[in-house]
Amino acid sequence: MHENTIKFTVPGDDKENMRSILSTEFQGLIEAAKKTKQNYLILVEGNIDVVALHQYGFDNAIASLGTSLTEEQAALMTRYAEQIILIYDGDKAGQNATQRAIPILEKAGLQVKVLKMKDAKDPDEYLKKFGPERFQMLLEGCTNALEFEIAKIRSKFDVSTPDGKVSFLKDFARLLADIRNPLEREVYLTKIAEELGVSPAAITAQITSIQKGRKNAQAKKERNDTNIYIGDIAEIDTSDL
Repeated sequence: MHENTIKFTVPGDDKENMRSILSTEFQGLIEAAKKTKQNYLILVEGNIDVVALHQYGFDNAIASLGTSLTEEQAALMTRYAEQIILIYDGDKAGQNATQRAIPILEKAGLQVKVLKMKDAKDPDEYLKKFGPERFQMLLEGCTNALEFEIAKIRSKFDVSTPDGKVSFLKDFARLLADIRNPLEREVYLTKIAEELGVSPAAITAQITSIQKGRKNAQAKKERNDTNIYIGDIAEIDTSDL
């Protein structure tokens, strides 16, 4: 394997093994970060993809090697890059893995972009078919994580029909309700409202309703947890009498 390759190996059960694995990941990340001239990392699924990328000059590629991305791995990446470009396989499993990885990377404070390839299932196949120049063009034109999520939702509905439009907007509002940055939320809210010919105020009202419902549900859960705790204390006190 190329000397710059970083391996994310499968975590073990014991703490000592975990510390050893994280140390290995950390050392590999240092090597790649020192040698690459790029200010971002390319995260792919398997060793074949990462080897191919390094062979074609993309020495900032790392791989999770089929394991689920962890918060520890994301934390390691923040030391050497502010941006991650996710290039998981285009099949259903790969897209699901992308959706799972996005919040982990964002929680670590990384800016996430997602690259989608046509006419190839993975980077190795794309590079062999079209070469590094075309691949570089894909890197420069990849979408951010929110655009990926919006496109994923939109693919589920026929927005040319009233029912499809309503269903899409409900899911879209749920997605935006999770966005903390008000400027980012406003930009995409306005964009989608214009595209579908709906009032931004209507989408905003739906988002507000969702956020209020979540807040009320959380408050109810906290009250229930408090009642259970008080009940447990009362039982203990009674048993001591």
